[in-house]
Amino acid sequence: EGDTLYKECLLAAQSATPGIDAANVHSIFEEHYVAPTLDDAIAFAGRSGIRAFDEEARYFSFGPVPALHQGSPETPEPARFRITNPNPIACDVKFEIKPTVAPTGKEVPVLPFELSSKELHIPAHEYRYIKVRFSPQALQRYSAIFEATVPEGKDPKTNSLKFELRGDGAMPSIALSGPTVFGDNGGQYDFGKGRVGKRHLVEFTLYNQGEVPATARFELTAKSSFSLSCPRRTTLEPKASQKFQVLFCPMERGDLTASLRLQTMQNPYEDT
Repeated sequence: EGDTLYKECLLAAQSATPGIDAANVHSIFEEHYVAPTLDDAIAFAGRSGIRAFDEEARYFSFGPVPALHQGSPETPEPARFRITNPNPIACDVKFEIKPTVAPTGKEVPVLPFELSSKELHIPAHEYRYIKVRFSPQALQRYSAIFEATVPEGKDPKTNSLKFELRGDGAMPSIALSGPTVFGDNGGQYDFGKGRVGKRHLVEFTLYNQGEVPATARFELTAKSSFSLSCPRRTTLEPKASQKFQVLFCPMERGDLTASLRLQTMQNPYEDT
């Protein structure tokens, strides 16, 4: 026994359970506004068309988003939420979007919120982004529940993240103001009699009266005597306005006419 050699070893271990950071809303919504209320976020931003997280009511607002009509080629940009794994072991996270009220019938309501992925694997001390796209189909308010869960997590503080999603379907709208443009045949403006080679101008104003950016598209029939002082497409932010002029310079004698079409993109009801 006296010749036996012994070595002492210190064994250390750390126990951990998979989980995500569900408390730091400034990290989760790092790409968006975070404020005690949505009204506070709007006041800080100075406009209503923002994406923000309401801390008191615990909901994320997409704000007003243009409602998609049939055949619309455009889709809204998704919102990104940061999901962080603060632990020394990897974790698997499952995502789901649920109705705010459980359906009573057999039909499951179709929600305009779409996840980029239903599951993410996040290595230790790393983070990943989950995207949610809001594509309203009608002029109404929508809501749903966003839920991220860690199935193997044992700590109720880190194995689940849940908050409400809200968004409003809106319609881009642009108003036209200026001289009276209605005659016997509907919308028209009469420049009256003008000398050949002399320029005549009339000014109009476009005004975005909605809550979302709106794009106006102009189409002027090919008449050499008429021209526009603006590009064919003009985008206005909410409550913004822009003036444009129509120039009439007759190059020949006689009655001259041209058709000017003003269309609000993504709004099939505004085509003047």
